[in-house]
Amino acid sequence: MNDPNTILVVLNYNNYVDTSLFVNKINKYDEIKKIIIVDNCSQNNSFEILLDEFSKNHKIDVIKSPINGGYAKGNNFGIKYSLLRYRFSNIIIANPDIIITHENLLRLINRKNELDKRKIKVGIVAPSMQYTNGNVNYGWKRPRYIDDLRSSLMVMSKFMGDPLHKFKHRYVMKNTIFVDVVSGSFFLIDKDAMIAIDFFDENTFLYCEERILSFKLSLKKYSNFVLSDCFFYHKTSTSIKSALSETEMYKELNRSKEYYQERYLKVNLFQKLLFKFIAAIGLNERRLYFSIKQRRLNK
Repeated sequence: MNDPNTILVVLNYNNYVDTSLFVNKINKYDEIKKIIIVDNCSQNNSFEILLDEFSKNHKIDVIKSPINGGYAKGNNFGIKYSLLRYRFSNIIIANPDIIITHENLLRLINRKNELDKRKIKVGIVAPSMQYTNGNVNYGWKRPRYIDDLRSSLMVMSKFMGDPLHKFKHRYVMKNTIFVDVVSGSFFLIDKDAMIAIDFFDENTFLYCEERILSFKLSLKKYSNFVLSDCFFYHKTSTSIKSALSETEMYKELNRSKEYYQERYLKVNLFQKLLFKFIAAIGLNERRLYFSIKQRRLNK
């Protein structure tokens, strides 16, 4: 085979078990040139365990970020580390709690190469995300301000559904769908595109990184794609859920949404205040919901 031109960055936080399983699997795939494990300042001994396990493997680098600045900052640390040391064309960003077969990984890389040959300005190419219940996520539309208002309220979301995932599929080639936003848990991004947009925006800690990445790529006229014949399986966000309660996750999500709205959507003062008001109602909805749910579990 040709010299591989794809590196993979995987971010670890307190989850060395999943990271080890994932990396040992990916390490068998010759299409990956280097694997960069970034320990995001874990509170356990993840870094030492992973370093000890992979220190003699020349294909795998285990590094530690100086601070835990979240998803975007941690992945940027791994990407910039790689740019200083290796030559490559594609970057795969991966969570450790996903599963992808060799066949699907090969299809993903080959499709990126096919799109490049067609002179398409490719930003991201991603497999479809399949959940354990069998549902499939083909990406979603980039959220507008009104979408953030609607999704903040549990009752409204329940009755109106999720319009962001309901979009007409437009194909650039067979099984290759134009899309705004893809899941941040596993995707391939062109190296030059990532440099052109100045990497991930590090002003969020968790959440909204995907929509911000989509926005920045669109400004530079890059296109994103999801493959309907290529899949990965997402187990669960174990490292996030173990560190944050449901209500804390919701508050962190809203902090990221507020940043996105102000920085990228350029909302005015009234819109900012309205979102804060609606988000506060949504927080109380969730507190009530999880309180009732917990009582039922305790019976």
